[in-house]
Amino acid sequence: MPNDLLQEELGRFVIESGRLTAENRVKPKAFEPSYGGAPTQLEVSVCRTREIADSRLRHLGQTKLPKLAKAVIIIRWHELTPIAGLQAFSDPVEDFPEHAVIVGWDANDKSQRLEQQQQLALQIKPSDVVIFD
Repeated sequence: MPNDLLQEELGRFVIESGRLTAENRVKPKAFEPSYGGAPTQLEVSVCRTREIADSRLRHLGQTKLPKLAKAVIIIRWHELTPIAGLQAFSDPVEDFPEHAVIVGWDANDKSQRLEQQQQLALQIKPSDVVIFD
């Protein structure tokens, strides 16, 4: 599977409280993967944010999730220190061509998966969290 988003910025919508601290630090739980398209592949759903308007990003956060997004975490994928096994690739769906996924989460070792989540969360700056009003 190609890691085709190496130069992208990705957005991870936050719909649950408790995914951010009061100082807008990202908690590892914000990157909790789930089983997506393939029943054996854990993934984190994200949105490609390069060259999309803020209004489109907000629209996606209000219409493409089970709940309204409270915030979006901007992941500067191209600036991250690589995290063992993780890759990002485009995964467009109907009416959401910007959809992408982060894959490579350890499906067999929960402690390793939590380590991956922690490594990712630690690389996100509070200034990369956009709170929706």
